[in-house]
Amino acid sequence: MWRRVLASLQTPAGFYLCALLKLFSLRDINGDLEISGKAYIDTHAHADVSQVLEALRGLVNYSVDLTTLSVDDSRLSLQVFPISFLINNRTVNEKLLDHSSVEHQNLTRDLADVLMHSLRKYQGLLQVVIRDFLSGSLICHGDVVFQHPAPASTDVLQTLVLSVGPGHMLAGSGFQVDPYSFTVADDQLEPPFVYPSFPGYAMAIIVMCGLVLIAIPIVALLYLNSGLFGWHDKAIIQGGRDHEAGTQTFELDNQGFRSTIEEDDGRHSYTPTKLSASE
Repeated sequence: MWRRVLASLQTPAGFYLCALLKLFSLRDINGDLEISGKAYIDTHAHADVSQVLEALRGLVNYSVDLTTLSVDDSRLSLQVFPISFLINNRTVNEKLLDHSSVEHQNLTRDLADVLMHSLRKYQGLLQVVIRDFLSGSLICHGDVVFQHPAPASTDVLQTLVLSVGPGHMLAGSGFQVDPYSFTVADDQLEPPFVYPSFPGYAMAIIVMCGLVLIAIPIVALLYLNSGLFGWHDKAIIQGGRDHEAGTQTFELDNQGFRSTIEEDDGRHSYTPTKLSASE
């Protein structure tokens, strides 16, 4: 690793000649290697920390996480977008959760390569770092690292979603992803609204109830018009007072009765008769 640092500083773009590198510590952090040390630069002028950082940016080709690179407590000016998405055709096992395992390292490398290929149109793209996997469904978390000027997070999200091809395969790879699971920074594609399915038997019940509600007033109206409720079997008494005679008279309206008028004493008598079918 230190030879790579020396090579980065001694290139024409590095501007400086590194005379000595001194290693202080190596630490294992969740399967990743953290290196601390000092670089002694042979120069007669004051070393510009930003130029040293720019020279060390070439370490991105050697699996160095540029977001952790620091020189004299200074860091590269980067635009980092946290990213996460769901992989449908992979399951999580204990080896994938172990950052030091070969399975974890191979998967992170393969996913980073596929995402780099998906975002290759951006000239400012520096690297994709896969941070972790969650148990259950394989949910991938990582960072997409750009140099300035960087695209908008919504643009990066759209590019990733459009890279999902037939069968939900990511950029022609063997990773089947859910395009609506992509999250870049705080941006996420809204899934289309799906109307809940309605059971067929429930629809049949609703249709039958509607037909019954429509049929009830129609049947009731037909019954009223046809006299099936016995409306015409009842006598309607209409009263009227003859003020000159001082008597009370009544008129009975019933088709089931036929009147026979007697002229003897001026009184009216009514005898019921049965109606034939023709009447």
